[in-house]
Amino acid sequence: NFSTLGTPGTHNVARWDGDAWQPLQNGLPDWDIGVTGYSLEVFGGRLYVGGNFNGIDGTFASRLVAWDGAHWQSVGGVSGQDLKTTVLALHAFGDRLWVGGEFTRAGVTQTFGPGSIVSADVVSFDGATYHQASNGLGADAEVYDLVAWNGGVVSVGRFVEAGGAQASRVAFFDGNDWSGLGATDGNVQEALVWEGKLVITGDFTSVDGVSTGALAVHGGSGRS
Repeated sequence: NFSTLGTPGTHNVARWDGDAWQPLQNGLPDWDIGVTGYSLEVFGGRLYVGGNFNGIDGTFASRLVAWDGAHWQSVGGVSGQDLKTTVLALHAFGDRLWVGGEFTRAGVTQTFGPGSIVSADVVSFDGATYHQASNGLGADAEVYDLVAWNGGVVSVGRFVEAGGAQASRVAFFDGNDWSGLGATDGNVQEALVWEGKLVITGDFTSVDGVSTGALAVHGGSGRS
């Protein structure tokens, strides 16, 4: 959330050319000081930006937009029940871009045209079409981070179920179904894979009743 980074006109997103920060066209809209870009990912030769914006350079872009190296491109986007609708996490895995945040539908146009699907808070995108992840997470939830692990995708954030299964803030999607990966006593903010193990951090102090502090590791068969 910035209006200038080195070079005037960067507006919430900028690229470093080795010597200075440069704008990407006119950047993200800055008509509202609350407009923020939250996540970046490269997928299919384009740079994707997720945030809480709803348009860019006069083009419809509901919380998600792509940069092709010269211009911003609309890729549909997501919608929700209120102004909290946001894309917070992007992760490229295989032939899909995984999108997480707080939303109820994906693939929306300005008129909720064909291709709009119901998928709560997490969805995948193949570059043309959005795909459900078993209907996503439950109501009043948020995905803060996504990471590929053990042949599937891990979602972390603020939620208590995924695809109808109990999942306390950490969930694994194998391509068909969701399953929980332990129960934390607070929200999980970030996840990464280190030496094949899933590492999570956030504002929790225990996992499955075992004291961990705000950092825990899942080795695939147990937690520590």
